[in-house]
Formats: sequence, C-alpha cells, structure tokens
Amino acid sequence: MVEYRSTCHIFGCTSSPAVANYALKFWASKYKTAEYRDAQRYISQSFYVDDGLYSSRTTEKASDILEKSRSMLDKIHVRLHKIISNSREVLNHFPPSEVAMQIEDHDLQQVPIQRTLGVAWNTRNDTFTMNVTLPERPFTKRGVIAVINTIYDPIGIVSPVTLTGRLIQREILPQKGTNKENGHLPV
Repeated sequence: MVEYRSTCHIFGCTSSPAVANYALKFWASKYKTAEYRDAQRYISQSFYVDDGLYSSRTTEKASDILEKSRSMLDKIHVRLHKIISNSREVLNHFPPSEVAMQIEDHDLQQVPIQRTLGVAWNTRNDTFTMNVTLPERPFTKRGVIAVINTIYDPIGIVSPVTLTGRLIQREILPQKGTNKENGHLPV
C-alpha cells in the first residue's frame, strides 16, 4: 500500500471557493499588527473566492493596502495580481504584469469593463451595469419563481428592482410553519 498526499488543492472542486476563502482569512489573521491592519482587513473581509473588491477614499491608501496585501500573500506564495482600479494613479503604482489590463493597449473607443459577481464595472466611468435576459415563462407559480431566480446578484445591487418579484413570490408561496387561516405562526 502506498499513501499519497495532495500538496495542492484541485481547481474546480466544489470545495475550492470555501478552501480559498478560509486560507486567505487564516493567513490574514496572522497579521494583526498596526502596520498591516488595513491589508489584513482587506484580505479577510473583501474577498469572494478569488475576487477582492474594495473601495478607498484616496489613491495612496488603495495603493498602500494592495502593496501590503501583496507582501503578506507573497510570504505563502500566493500572487495577488490582475489589479484593476478606476484610478490610473493606482494602476501606475504596480508593474504592468500585475495589472488586469494594459492601459496603454486600450482602444480609446472601447470601454474597459471588468466582470465580477454578476456585475459589470465600467472602470472609465466608475459605474456598475447588469445585463439581464429574462426567459419567457408562463405566469404560474413555477414560471414566476424561475424568472425571479435567473437574476444573479449576490451583492444586492439590483435588490430595489428584484424586490417586487420577491414580494410576488412571497404572496404565491405559502410560508413554512404558518397557519393558513390567519397567516400567523403556530403558538
């Protein structure tokens, strides 16, 4: 009998997102110093699988957080790259190999779009957009639920729009554990 031990996590496994998030949070917890406080907070709170989303008041702060985060992760051989920002100053702070797209290679007519978590970010105008194609479904319980659930919005940007659909869904589906005569929970 020969025992084999995996030395890396297989990309694409069902558990990969959870393992990636746990590893980042675990490593960030090792850096609870004043010098790395913002970078530690960024790594532990601003990542969803492999996308780090963060907003900063100044370009200097954003560059500093990214630089310290890269330094922290470099110690465990994790490369933080594909950096994108709506600020050229932040992007110019990093080598071109670490930036998501080469600014100088852009066609000036083409809009620089980054996609993450179901949302498209226009970095030039600093605006978010969503492209939603709703399927044609009959106006039945199943059809309404199918249409509502086709909108992928994990960060809740279009919640004001989808709220109407969720309210309709609440009306047509019975709540678990409710008394159907008066709509109250059993006592």
